[in-house]
Amino acid sequence: MAKGQATAAGSARKPPGDFTGRQQEEKRAKAAKEIQDRKAELAMMQQAEQQEKDNTVIDLSDPQDPKVLDAESFEEQHPAPLLTDVEVDDEPITVQGATRTVVLVGDLHTAFGVDDNGNINELDFEGGRRYVVSAALADHLQEKGWVWSS
Repeated sequence: MAKGQATAAGSARKPPGDFTGRQQEEKRAKAAKEIQDRKAELAMMQQAEQQEKDNTVIDLSDPQDPKVLDAESFEEQHPAPLLTDVEVDDEPITVQGATRTVVLVGDLHTAFGVDDNGNINELDFEGGRRYVVSAALADHLQEKGWVWSS
């Protein structure tokens, strides 16, 4: 085989005294291992971050006093409503302080919300995280296409 010609494996044949070529191969192998280690580290960090998002709820029902709750304590504080027989007249029913839990499809920075008292609040939302917000704000976000629904 002639010098510099490719072998069946596809790599060029190196002369026995090619010190520089051996060093380059060692550096490539070391860099590849470092890349694999870094990818594994990033995957673990992303998994931990996603678990943290899945296990917390940010309660913005009172925007002046936001609370970060773990999912279990949230479920205890906000049990699912029980449906019972209710007689309703023809008049519309409004519930002061009604809240909903929403998950946004993406980050939303500097959103303005109006609470039940008419106060304007500046809010920032991170996509993929659960938030408890007023029913009016939940309806508005849903109308604008910001709420993720399954």
